[in-house]
Amino acid sequence: GGRVGYDMQNSSHSTTHRMSWNDTLDERNSWGMSAGLQSDRPDNGAQVSGNYQHLSSAGEWDISGTYAANDYSSVSSSWSGSFTATQYGAAFHRRSSTNEPRLMVSTDGVADIPVQGNLDYTNHFGIAVVPLISSYQPSTVAVNMNDLPDGVTVTENVIKETWIEGAIGYKSLASRSGKDVNVIIRNASGQFPPLGADIRQDDSGISVGMVGEEGHAWLSGVAENQKFTVVWGDSQHCSLHLPEHMEDTANRLILPCH
Repeated sequence: GGRVGYDMQNSSHSTTHRMSWNDTLDERNSWGMSAGLQSDRPDNGAQVSGNYQHLSSAGEWDISGTYAANDYSSVSSSWSGSFTATQYGAAFHRRSSTNEPRLMVSTDGVADIPVQGNLDYTNHFGIAVVPLISSYQPSTVAVNMNDLPDGVTVTENVIKETWIEGAIGYKSLASRSGKDVNVIIRNASGQFPPLGADIRQDDSGISVGMVGEEGHAWLSGVAENQKFTVVWGDSQHCSLHLPEHMEDTANRLILPCH
């Protein structure tokens, strides 16, 4: 909740009054305002000031301003954070000291994946850096699976490793961004693949679903015009091809498997 403060100072020449209000909106945002008077100044030294802080994946941002009647006004802004670049990518991130290990996480170019609680998200290029990792003891970094963007799937969601002091670790998490599609799979004779057949994306080889009863399947994190292979038994398989346009993914698609 908010905090209210009041301060009065009295001297032989003047009396100063100041009232302040500070509040935290959530774990990322806080703000404050104050107003005061000083009896020996023009217009009683009326002064108003305010500030706002925002903690993001790219660091901490601060903006503040002050207005003093018949005297001056000012506005300032600052950023406190760090920048890490490696052969795998680069990202601005929350501030870290030189000796603290940090972990760079790549998510196959998928943005806005929360890789550590609600503070560290992957940037536009699918890169995030998690600072403040303990050295010489196991540390765990976990993807917040409850806050994934719509249509995004992450195959591995927990990283647990040990880093030495000053290290920059790297981990790639297999991720996909796309739509979730409900399909019915049939071959040319109207038959369907057996229960439990694996559906894999051709380009990446990643499993995107499994055949259920009577050829029903959910394909997760897929895109229009992608190709897939359904695999079962002793190297038996058939191929699927999603249509170029899938405006309505709420309805089931009947896909021929050749």
